[in-house]
Amino acid sequence: GRKARGGELRAMYVEGEEEVTCPRTKQKVKKRKVVRGGAIRKAAAEKGREINKRREVDMRAVEKVLELTQPETGGQPTPSEGTERLKEEVLTWAACEKVIRRFKKGKAVGSDLLDGYLLRIAEDIQRDYWRLLVEIVETEAYPREWNDWIAMLAMKPGEDPKELERRRDLWVQPQSLKGLMRMLLPEYDRACARVVPGSQCGFTAGKNAPAQTLTARRFPIEQGLGQGCLLSPARSKLMLAVMQRTVSKLCRGFDFTAAGESVPQLVYADDGLFLSNDIATMQLALECAWLVTKICGN
Repeated sequence: GRKARGGELRAMYVEGEEEVTCPRTKQKVKKRKVVRGGAIRKAAAEKGREINKRREVDMRAVEKVLELTQPETGGQPTPSEGTERLKEEVLTWAACEKVIRRFKKGKAVGSDLLDGYLLRIAEDIQRDYWRLLVEIVETEAYPREWNDWIAMLAMKPGEDPKELERRRDLWVQPQSLKGLMRMLLPEYDRACARVVPGSQCGFTAGKNAPAQTLTARRFPIEQGLGQGCLLSPARSKLMLAVMQRTVSKLCRGFDFTAAGESVPQLVYADDGLFLSNDIATMQLALECAWLVTKICGN
């Protein structure tokens, strides 16, 4: 619309009933007309209703897609129920004691300035460390230092030290946080075992990249949490599982004639391979992956 100097809306464009051919796209479109005066309020209200109606349709479509991403398992516990179960079954003294024994001598100290090896040899304060971790999870009062990770650029063997772009980024995690992450890792692994599709082989016991490669070679391919966290592999698999379930339900994969089955995808960690018998299905798989990741905020 156009406004006068005082800010009042004087006129606005609306779509009329007459159809015309767009000279640029050659498509049929509604011819626009200008409304003024008292008709502006009515036209604006009608436009608002039209936009809201489209949004309702869009949200129903999003809800349908989200239904496809859900695993065929039971409901999720409430936050309070989840915290209580963590305290009783995961964050136990036995689990903490096992984690403390894994702290090694000579590891880099993070922003919390805690050397885990000193905690390992100071047996009289180990239970205090365990109680502190449980209290942090229960109150959700996480230390600020846990958000500060130290980045290091490690030189790869045999390469020129002057080529900084060739160095690998390594992130030093606070060791007090690393202890908690190690306690939570078995719970993440159990969650992955329940909901991550079998096409994901990355960071999974009993599965590896050669197995995926062997599967991929059975048919022709015509066309082509912070970094370093202990829980990153499991968390990435849980996130990717949302996209994998949608692709599996909507896209028919490559048909294995002998087995009578189709495989729509193979995934190893964050590397994915979509499989199909035709280009249209391949395009659908890519669009599904894009849409679900956008809905999930990625």
